[in-house]
Amino acid sequence: MKKKFAGQGPDDNGMIVIGNSVQKPSMFIEPIARKIDLYLSSDIGPPEEYTDWYQLIRTASELDLITIHINSEGGQVHTALQLVDAIEESNATVVGSVSGMCYSAATFIFLSCERWEISEHASFLFHNYRSGVIGKGGEMHDQITFERRWSESMIKAFYEGFLTTEEIKSILDGKDLWMSREDVGARFEAKNAAMEKKMKELDKQKKKEEADNKKKAKAPLVQEEETK
Repeated sequence: MKKKFAGQGPDDNGMIVIGNSVQKPSMFIEPIARKIDLYLSSDIGPPEEYTDWYQLIRTASELDLITIHINSEGGQVHTALQLVDAIEESNATVVGSVSGMCYSAATFIFLSCERWEISEHASFLFHNYRSGVIGKGGEMHDQITFERRWSESMIKAFYEGFLTTEEIKSILDGKDLWMSREDVGARFEAKNAAMEKKMKELDKQKKKEEADNKKKAKAPLVQEEETK
C-alpha cells in the first residue's frame, strides 16, 4: 500500500487530507430571489414616509416577488402616484393583495400591480379626489380649473378599461362607486377578455400587412418580366 502524505489527495471517504486535519468541500449559498411583503394598513401618508418602499420596489430584480398587502381607506394621492411610478418601473412581479378595504387612492396602487389577490369580504371605493382651496378669488378659480383637468386625466388613466365610460363620468361628477370582491373579479375577467380580443385583432392586422408587403415586393418583378 502506498503511503499517503498530507495534502496529496482524498482519503477513502473522499475527504481531502491536509496535515492531521480533514477539510470538507466548501459550500457558499447566495440568494438569487426574494419574497417581499409590504403592508399598506393605514391611510397613505406623506411621500417621505415611503422612501424605503420606492427604492426597494424600483431596484428589485425580475426574480423577486413583491406583495403589497392593502387594507387602506386611501390618503394622499401624490404619494400613491409615486408608488405607482415605482411599481411600473420595477422588474419584479408586484402583486396587489386586498384584505379589508381598498378605497380612494389605494385603488390606484392596486390596479397598477401585475397580479391581484382579493380576500372574501374585501370592499372597494372609487371616487374623485378631495381638496381644499384657499386664496384670492382669481387664484381659487385657477386652481379649481386646473384640478378639474388634472383629476379628469388621472381618473381616466387609472380606470379606463376597468370602469365603464358612464361610471368614470359619474365619478368625475362627484359620485362614489362601491364594489365587492365579486364585482372587481368580474371587471378583471371582462378586461382580460377585451385585451385578448385586441391582441388577436392586432395579430390579424400584422399578418395582413405582412401579406400586403410581400405582394408589393413581388409586383416590380412581374412588371419587369412583362416588359421583357
